[in-house]
Amino acid sequence: MPHRKINEGATATKPRSVGRERPAIRKAREYMEANFNQDLSLSKLADLVSLSPYHFARAFQREIGLPPHAYLEGVRIRKAREFLDQGETVVSAALSAGYSDQSHLTHRFKRFLGITPGQYVQESKLRQDGRIATLT
Repeated sequence: MPHRKINEGATATKPRSVGRERPAIRKAREYMEANFNQDLSLSKLADLVSLSPYHFARAFQREIGLPPHAYLEGVRIRKAREFLDQGETVVSAALSAGYSDQSHLTHRFKRFLGITPGQYVQESKLRQDGRIATLT
């Protein structure tokens, strides 16, 4: 696997593209994609692929380019957007995406996308009405 030089002789492995990762990491990633709305601990994911939590976390980050919790957060945000696009309320989208409540989703959504779920819905409605061309 190609390495690139970073600080003072340390090397970092370039992440593989999604779908080309090793079987254990692919299994965990696919499990997260399918079970995003459940409580998925690092230990549970590591057990699923028969690795120690420490080894799993390092291998996942090396293969995917993100730690498992950050990858799962991205999946949940993407799913929440899909639920909102389908017309679900923010509360319903939050619960469907695996968040404990609306405020938890709002905080994460804004951190990832720079807008709140409510703003996203409003801008989506404006786009559908043809009043704005794109969401920035």
